[in-house]
This record gives sequence, C-alpha cells and structure tokens, in this order.
Amino acid sequence: MAKRIACLSSILSPEKVISYSEQVYQIFDSARRYNKEHAIVGIFLVYQDTLLQIFEGDGNELAQVIYRTNRDPRLTQISVIANQEITTLKFTRWNLKLIHDTSAAHSEYLDKINRLLQPNLRLSSTLDKIRYEKLIARDNTEQNEKFSDTPPSFSNTLLSMKSWPRPTALRMDAGLMKICPLLIHKTVAYDRLKELQIFAQNDELDRRLLQLHKINALQVTQQKSPGEPHRLKTASKPEAPKSSHSFSQALRQFISQHRAKGGSHQ
Repeated sequence: MAKRIACLSSILSPEKVISYSEQVYQIFDSARRYNKEHAIVGIFLVYQDTLLQIFEGDGNELAQVIYRTNRDPRLTQISVIANQEITTLKFTRWNLKLIHDTSAAHSEYLDKINRLLQPNLRLSSTLDKIRYEKLIARDNTEQNEKFSDTPPSFSNTLLSMKSWPRPTALRMDAGLMKICPLLIHKTVAYDRLKELQIFAQNDELDRRLLQLHKINALQVTQQKSPGEPHRLKTASKPEAPKSSHSFSQALRQFISQHRAKGGSHQ
C-alpha cells in the first residue's frame, strides 16, 4: 500500500569546514540517492533552519526512510506530522526547493503543500506548530491572518540563543534588550521567563519571542516533561588549553634539572 508521510525537522549548524548551504545540499543529495534506489518520491523543503520532507512510496520503504532520517546527526527535533494511505502519487521524483520570503511563486507553492497536508496534519507539540507556521506563513499577510486565531504557544519549551541578532535582521529596542541577555548562551524554560515578569503582559513576551524566532535567532526545543526544572543553564565552556608559555617554562625546568645531575654531554 502506498503512503504519504510528512516529516518536520530542524537543521543543525554545520561544522566550520563546510557552509550551511553545503550541509543542506549534502542532506538532500544523500536522501535523493537513497530515495531513487527505493522508489520514493516527494519534496525536500527548506526555510532557514526548518526542513519539511514529504515522502511518497511503499509503506514499508517509508518506514525505513523515517528510521534513517531519525538517525541523521545533522537533523534534530524530528517529528512525523502527517501519515496517510494514498491511491495516487502527487510527486514524480525527489525535489529540492529552497523557500525565500520575497518569492510569490514560493507562496503559491506552499499554499498547495498546506492544502495537501491539512486533512491529515497532526502538529502534536508546540515546537511543531511554531515551525510549521513559520514555514507556511513566513511574511505572507494572508497566511498570517489564517494563523492569527490560534497563535503559537511556547508552553513546555526550552529557549536559548547563540548570539545577539544581527542589526540588519532585527531592530533592537528596549523590550528585546530585556530578554536577549537572559537567553544568550543559556537555556531557560518558557515558564521560567513568565515567572520573571519581564513584561507587564505575557502577550508581549510571546510577541518578542516570535520576533526572535522569525529571524532564526531563537532556538526552541520541546521540554521533556512539564515538571522539568526551570533552571537557567549556562553553556559549558571548553577547558582552556595550556599556553605555550607554560610549556616553555616546564621544558626549561626539565633541562636545568638534567644539567644539574650531570646529564649534559658535550
């Protein structure tokens, strides 16, 4: 029986030896070669760090490809958001599409993808809802209005930031200046942020977090359990390597001791 499975994930930052675009292509090409060998077709949709893959093919083969996807170290927060039996395929091959905010054609294509998935769409976690809406809505006013009735919630999530937002990506104001220092190089539960009462209203906190998430500055992970402690976790710093100065001192001390014992020969 043929099936269609949609899988949502986040792409991890690559090692310094390759660029982000090279990593994206490597993930796609690996999937393309595997899917071609196993008669799997579909789409590989990338928007910022969010990846949506829709697979079509034999049910047993798709079970294996999902298992394979879950084991890919370059991907994280992997969720199956649609799983259905189908009688006809919507795709003819494995396609790559990189989504841009300014492309009207991309907006039309995403509308078609959304309509294809909606009847069987299951966004079971807050993170899945945030990522899917980020991908489908982007800066599309019409789509944003569709989602405005049910704004995403950050409940039961852990939040962190690697660095300050780029000035060209987001204009900093007093509100963002309050929240960013609490998240940079730290991991903090959303509920803990609410307890701090940074803003008079929680709606303002959500709005600021969505601003950061929209420009890919905010990392969101699902909390393992609602009862998980709300401690601020500072990223561990690697142990500093011994300096060459310390090594030189140790070497000179060894040579001096060796000479004092008469170990030096002309």
